[in-house]
Amino acid sequence: MQNTWLASLATNAGATTPCETKYETPYELIVTVDLASGSVTFQGGGATVKAKLERPMKSITHVGYCLKGTVTDFSPIDVSAAQ
Repeated sequence: MQNTWLASLATNAGATTPCETKYETPYELIVTVDLASGSVTFQGGGATVKAKLERPMKSITHVGYCLKGTVTDFSPIDVSAAQ
């Protein structure tokens, strides 16, 4: 199945990259946010998407996710500080 990972759904014009995924196969999604540089890196399904934050952030206070055009089931979110 051909899919596209999208780094931002806010304007529907975020950074994208194509990736191949298989139905009923679990994928680990890793999101790394560098507040100092304002960059976000998303990794999943063998694809990597990099984007810039639309506005500066001083801290991350909430975590959430949104997917478009797919069937999903999520496990708990694991949050860790940079090493």
